[in-house]
Amino acid sequence: MNKEPYKRQPGDYEIRLLKDGRMVLVGPDQTLLDMAKDLSSPTPGARHKERNTHDSATTGSASVTSSPNKATAEEHHD
Repeated sequence: MNKEPYKRQPGDYEIRLLKDGRMVLVGPDQTLLDMAKDLSSPTPGARHKERNTHDSATTGSASVTSSPNKATAEEHHD
């Protein structure tokens, strides 16, 4: 068996055998690969624009989910 670590490339799959006998297939998610590509060489303006878009989207969704009636309904479903 080779003792050196396997040098993975983007898009490679990995099979892991767990101690209890289960087999797990680990593969890339295309969205994560695209995000990693974007983060590896960002332009200052684009990164600032993303941050502003994310903040406004988060603020809008927070006002919807912070409703006391909605929180109470979610608690009863659990």
